[in-house]
Amino acid sequence: MPRAKKKPPLDRDAVIAAVRAVPGIADADVDPDGRGPGRLRISLVPGHDEAEVAEEVGRVLREQFGLGVDDEAVVVEDAEIRPARSTAVSAPADLLPRPSIDRMHIESAGETTTAVITIGLGDRTEVGEATDATDEPGVCRAVAAATLLAVDQLADGVATFTLDRVDIAQTGADRTAVVAVSMLRGDERTSLTGAAVVRDDPRQAVIRACLDAVNRRLGLLLAGR
Repeated sequence: MPRAKKKPPLDRDAVIAAVRAVPGIADADVDPDGRGPGRLRISLVPGHDEAEVAEEVGRVLREQFGLGVDDEAVVVEDAEIRPARSTAVSAPADLLPRPSIDRMHIESAGETTTAVITIGLGDRTEVGEATDATDEPGVCRAVAAATLLAVDQLADGVATFTLDRVDIAQTGADRTAVVAVSMLRGDERTSLTGAAVVRDDPRQAVIRACLDAVNRRLGLLLAGR
């Protein structure tokens, strides 16, 4: 009886190169797990739909390498942004320190999404992490909560900011991220709101809405006013 031919080992570099060629992929890597091909990590170009990109990645892996895609163990969605920070000022109020987005990292596995948000303020950066469901409301909550945790660290204990609500609302022809935030200082609680129009990525709009809600208050707190 003839012996079955051994399947050649998977060419990790070929897999990474093929995935990087998929439209919407900024970068890709494979983390070996010792049990199989490993976990595929992909960085998305901002503005691309994660579901569509993940579907195309799955097709490439099946057709070129005969790999089935297990959403819980193989594919991880990772979106990254590094916008330039604005240094322009037009009024005395603008001289107050304002936080900005440094990095957004989103991982989805199974029914869980983890958001890791890096917020910068001057020469400082702080990171917040939060977990929620994988549907759009869950992702928005995770992103908002992670953003506010990073802001808490920037506040150096002067105040804490907690998420009350986050929504993506239809406003005319546009979609807008709207957040309600509580600022706590000792026994004092202040309700804050922020909004940002969704451009390409609703998650980025959620971060901008959170910063819109807190940036002036945070600047005043850090300025000692």
